[in-house]
Amino acid sequence: MNSTSDFIDWGDYDFSTRIPIFKCSILCVTTILLLTLNPLCLLVLRRVDSIQDTTKVFLRALTAADLGVGIFFALPMTFAAFYQDWPFGDALCGLQAFLLPISFNFSPLSLLMLTVDRYISVVHALRYPSLVTVKRARIAVMSVFAALLLISIGFGFVGEWYFSYSSTLLSCASLRRTFFYLEFMQVIYYCTIFSALLTILITYIRLFLIARHHQQRIHADNPAALEGNPPHQRPNNKMLYTLLIVALSAFVSVLLPVLWFILGHLDHTGTFFMLVLPILTNSWLNVVIYFFRNKDIRQATRNLLRTYFTSLQQHFPCSS
Repeated sequence: MNSTSDFIDWGDYDFSTRIPIFKCSILCVTTILLLTLNPLCLLVLRRVDSIQDTTKVFLRALTAADLGVGIFFALPMTFAAFYQDWPFGDALCGLQAFLLPISFNFSPLSLLMLTVDRYISVVHALRYPSLVTVKRARIAVMSVFAALLLISIGFGFVGEWYFSYSSTLLSCASLRRTFFYLEFMQVIYYCTIFSALLTILITYIRLFLIARHHQQRIHADNPAALEGNPPHQRPNNKMLYTLLIVALSAFVSVLLPVLWFILGHLDHTGTFFMLVLPILTNSWLNVVIYFFRNKDIRQATRNLLRTYFTSLQQHFPCSS
């Protein structure tokens, strides 16, 4: 028996046969993370008392937007990658194409509203309870969602629109008979994302400068601080740092899609790693950042999981 027959000629090996399996594996893990972490975060936020109710409204909106990405995009993408085609029919294809601008724009706009909420709480701390109420926060969230809904509906009535599955993006998109609608939607998406993220970054730079100025004034007005005894009422900027990390992660997740758009449409594999995967990853990474940055959220998560595990043991007892 010739020993050389036991080796594979890697020069003639077709790696493309492994790519669909690799995509399915990554999408399965991503979908599981999206559909478990985001609902868990929504449940945990109800048990955390250290976060203000108005801030919780915007955090829930951001988490719900990320959950929508998991339900309407990551989950269908997983099946589409497995079947290498759209298996859910034309009706759900049209629904996914309709929800495309809403799902991917609502998350950065929710982060922008959360940033404005933090800005008001720092700059106008005494007037914050009267300026930002739970009712006004809910109205702001619903207004942004309604605006995105009207924009998506308006696009559908302009010209002769129809829906089609894109094997490159593993999702459905709206097309027009005269030009490719997806390219127009990409421009709208990137303009919205960059405008929101730049506003967020500028706002946080302003907030940190204000916090630093306040800290310098505290040290200047308190002689004990100059003797090595800092005051106990030191400003806690951990929430600002957490939201800044969330904004930076969102900014990084957008850089790769923008690079993909500048370089032109790449092949299926390049599009998956530079456009699809960064957007999906950012939708579950936010919850991980909350967990590692907030002690109360970690404790509430442990208590919630302990409660559910105890309940499961009571209904399904098992021997030790």
